[in-house]
Amino acid sequence: MAISSSIGYISDSADGFFPSATIGSLQLGIPKGSHPLSVGFSYAFLAGGHIRVPSPTGAPTISVTDIQKFSFVSGGNATDVGDLALARDKAAGASSTSDGFVMGGSIQNGSPPGFYTQTNNIQKFPFAIAGGTGTDVADLVTSPSTGMREASATQSAAEVFVVGARVPTANTSNIYKFPFAISSGTVSPIANIGYYAGLCHVFSTSDHGFFQPVTSPNPAYPPNYPIIKFPFAISGSGELTEVGQATPATRGFGGTENQSIDNAFIVGASNQGTQIRKFPFAISSGFSVDTGGDLVTGTSDMMGTSSVTHGYCLGGWSPPANAINVIQKYPFSIGSGGIGSDVGDLVTAIGDGPSGGIQT
Repeated sequence: MAISSSIGYISDSADGFFPSATIGSLQLGIPKGSHPLSVGFSYAFLAGGHIRVPSPTGAPTISVTDIQKFSFVSGGNATDVGDLALARDKAAGASSTSDGFVMGGSIQNGSPPGFYTQTNNIQKFPFAIAGGTGTDVADLVTSPSTGMREASATQSAAEVFVVGARVPTANTSNIYKFPFAISSGTVSPIANIGYYAGLCHVFSTSDHGFFQPVTSPNPAYPPNYPIIKFPFAISGSGELTEVGQATPATRGFGGTENQSIDNAFIVGASNQGTQIRKFPFAISSGFSVDTGGDLVTGTSDMMGTSSVTHGYCLGGWSPPANAINVIQKYPFSIGSGGIGSDVGDLVTAIGDGPSGGIQT
């Protein structure tokens, strides 16, 4: 028996589905068209990010180690469940079935204000964390070796893919992949994107990844904002395919991403925009479109995470450049005139959390 719906399937067999939960003797799963690790049934995790600490000379930015946990099921406020091994902001985030991953990013300690150090660490923490500390398990190989920030990530059934980055003096970006079971060593790039592609919005289906670069405003870089698709079996740069374009309102730094079974969503912008735009994973040409819906609070640099039915935006920056603690939610069915909702608060107001959802 299998009962199809717009958000997934209920089945008494795992055949053809990714099981994620049970209802009585029935197994609840989602179809193989969208990879299950890109959406969650239980919890979202916000790991790291940075805060602003008031001082006589301004508001220095401080990177943090906090791991905050939020329930998709019960909603409400987040809880502090542990710490990363190393403080990070502007890092990439991804999920396996049992662990969260945080890659690269920067360290800011407020002295001097605005100064940061880029890093290349791969950190890991268990979703069952309860007061403990994650681990530093490996390193990304970057050139120059000073590290990378503003990368993004997604995942296949067994591997993490890190896409794009801001690397000092480098006018190009790479794609990395490593297995969930990684415990030591280094990870080298498997493909070169060909131009600087930082702050990418990244998504995944069961067999492909997608990314939409938010390229530098510097005119030396390409002026287009493509939607790129790649197979998870990728072994080189020749397997990157442009399948569409981002519309003008999605251009600019600071937005985040969510995804449903069939669609990718690009949310917010650096001007604390509220717009919610989308494109289908079946896209082969054309542009992302405006859903007509909006977030309830305009923000930038928030972390996006997804359940099967809703997109969530955690924290971010709001004028005048203060981190906020808002947990926002909107339905993937949102249309013209629809407004998201404020469903809870983070323990600590955070901006620039990991790019790429961490959920289970």
